[in-house]
This record gives sequence, structure tokens and C-alpha cells, in this order.
Amino acid sequence: MGNTIPNARLEDACGESVDLWDFYGSYLVIDSSQSDCGPCRSMAETEHEFIEQMQAAGIPVRVVTLLGNGLGDPTGTPDQETFDAWVSDFDLT
Repeated sequence: MGNTIPNARLEDACGESVDLWDFYGSYLVIDSSQSDCGPCRSMAETEHEFIEQMQAAGIPVRVVTLLGNGLGDPTGTPDQETFDAWVSDFDLT
């Protein structure tokens, strides 16, 4: 804990490349979620509250969600409709 993670280049919600190292200076929570996973949905519902609590305590934190293609294909890429629904359902940015 507290170590620098290796860099990874990922695609963001807008289709742009983003490096994990772009978040240097913040604690980074990497959330692996599935749209059909109850606990994953529960965590997404409370993400904004979690971030606000951490910031109120003076802890800069960012959450990066890696959304898979569901519990039957967790490493697959979700279709655009599933992805858009996830972002909309949980008001994520």
C-alpha cells in the first residue's frame, strides 16, 4: 500500500486514451465492475458519497472503473448500450 502502480494506458468514456499515471498525486481506486453484478452496482451507487467523504478528510482520491462484459465474460468489452446505461445509471464522469 502506498506504492506507485505501474502505468497502464486505458480508454476513457469519451474514447480518449488516459494513462493511470495522469492521476499522480491522488489515491487511485481501480474498480473492476460488471453490469450484472449486484455488489458492483451497489458500490457504483455510493461512489460519489465515498469520494466526498475522502475529500472531506483531506484525502485526494480518484476512482477508475474498468467495466467488463458481465459475470459470464468479465474480461470482455461491454457493448455501447451497456456502457452508456452504466454511466447514466450512476451519474459517472
